Amino acid sequence: MRKMKNKWTFIVSRLAMNLALIALSFFATSISVSAESIVKNDKVWTVQFNKVINPISVNDATIYIVDNEGEKIETVDVKMKKMFNDGNDERLMDWYSTVKLTNSQKYQPGTYTIHVTDGVKDLANRSISNPQSLDFTIEEQVEHEPVPEPEVDYKNMTVKELETHYGTHTKIERLQFLPAGEDIIVTNLVEQYKKSMDWMGSEDFPPFEEWLEEEKVELRRDLLSELNTFYPQYELISFDGQAYYNSPILNDEILRPTSIGMEDLHKELPRQPKGKDEFLLDFQLYSKDFAVYLNDQVVMSNLLEKSFVDDSTLYASPKGMFSKVEDIVISENQSSLSYKNNTIEWEVEKPVITVNGEETLISNMVKSVNGVVMIPVKEILSYAGLNYRVNPLTEHVQVANFELETDPRIWDESWVK
Repeated sequence: MRKMKNKWTFIVSRLAMNLALIALSFFATSISVSAESIVKNDKVWTVQFNKVINPISVNDATIYIVDNEGEKIETVDVKMKKMFNDGNDERLMDWYSTVKLTNSQKYQPGTYTIHVTDGVKDLANRSISNPQSLDFTIEEQVEHEPVPEPEVDYKNMTVKELETHYGTHTKIERLQFLPAGEDIIVTNLVEQYKKSMDWMGSEDFPPFEEWLEEEKVELRRDLLSELNTFYPQYELISFDGQAYYNSPILNDEILRPTSIGMEDLHKELPRQPKGKDEFLLDFQLYSKDFAVYLNDQVVMSNLLEKSFVDDSTLYASPKGMFSKVEDIVISENQSSLSYKNNTIEWEVEKPVITVNGEETLISNMVKSVNGVVMIPVKEILSYAGLNYRVNPLTEHVQVANFELETDPRIWDESWVK
């Protein structure tokens, strides 16, 4: 029995010794250094150890850089980077496995050597198993002076050349004072700039960007009085492809009460929707021309016939209203509207429409004016899932595929139906 006990004691002792040797081998530390030969003169070197090392053993005596004459580069700073763990052992926050060598001055052209010596030790105070050296070269740095961009000869450019260089820029306004059908004014700002330069002389005329900024300042100031005095007879629809409300020329003072009796003019000002597939149509009863406000632009369209009110019912052309809206399809003969999962079909002067295949009575029949079909806007569009609002003071009508605010001080749906 004693012999069997001694035998097991011997086996356990040998097993413990083997495990100790395995552990010793496993914790032996080695390093790797990126083997770049030609580098920039501000190169930051990283020495990566595959085990946690003792930070006390890392300094400019155990890791350093020398020049081709063996002289140590004293301006090299040797710093360690923390090796973060998952937070289970806070002690690891003070241990390191990466060393960075940063020269506070740029290296001069020549050959250098990084030395990582066996003075670097792991946490068990064992030296690294393979001290390393790495040669690298700094080449002569040829610094080229930046080539200045050629000056733009804007003073001698044509309008087309100016647009090629500066892009297109437009301003769209509505003026009710003009003859019917001609109330929309589209101004090419690049063309206006060219005309102004030709008229005033190009000698001291500023580049287009400077002129445009000055134009914005003036327009921002002038609109404050013009909109408060003449709106809705005068309206800035868009500037540089943005709705006035969304543009950088919107004047916050426009929020004060206006001469037309509205609490806040900005509540009616059309604005570009936030959703990618959303749209807002904004038109006035006296005009065929109107604006379509999309997420990324403002485009003009035409109603084909002026909208009108008959027996308190607003009529407008669906073909004209939705010609710039891709998601809404009006049939070629103007007898149906399809949007998403809804299809509404109608016949002129018939009191019945078909909604998704089912007949439905309507209060006001579809009409035809000069061959253009005119639908009762509120009733038909409600079946399509579209929203609508109208301002009786300014005769502004807005249609959208998103929810519209209906402040009773401004929007009165009872005015028309």
